[in-house]
Amino acid sequence: EIVRELAPDLEAGRLRLVCQVSQNEFAGEALRAAADALARTPGVEVIEGFLPSVDYERVFASSDLVVLPYNPAQYRARLSAVFLDATSMGVPVVVPAGTWMSTQLAEGRGAGMVFAAPCAADIADAIRRAIAEPSLATAADAAAVSPRTLYRTLSELRDRFGVGSLPGCRAGLDHQPAPHARE
Repeated sequence: EIVRELAPDLEAGRLRLVCQVSQNEFAGEALRAAADALARTPGVEVIEGFLPSVDYERVFASSDLVVLPYNPAQYRARLSAVFLDATSMGVPVVVPAGTWMSTQLAEGRGAGMVFAAPCAADIADAIRRAIAEPSLATAADAAAVSPRTLYRTLSELRDRFGVGSLPGCRAGLDHQPAPHARE
């Protein structure tokens, strides 16, 4: 539905979407059909499967915006590794209101736009607002977190909550710093 909302921008070439689709044992035919439909949409590139670190970082380095259309109920107190990767690399984000991610933005740990409701119209509106805001990229770059700082923060979370590791949390733990990340 988000892609339908953005269709005029995609067709006019004002916007290009890169979507990663990672299918696992829980993915059904509906996800496969959605990925196929996305791949046929003008202005949309679909990347299937998980990416090696170097390719993953290349996608972020070439991104102007990372959209995280997550269910707010599932992310009220849950962190997102993709959010951490984007903000640590100085890429603006679009995130749901009432989540750990929106709190991070409000506290200056990253830059981006927040959408009020998890519906296509609100998410598309937040994307358009982010694109129209010329200072957002500068703010995101200024708020970028060095891999060293991010590693310390993740280590503190691990120690505080007794988690042995943070699965899927790739930011700063096994990556080289982005060229614009500061120590």
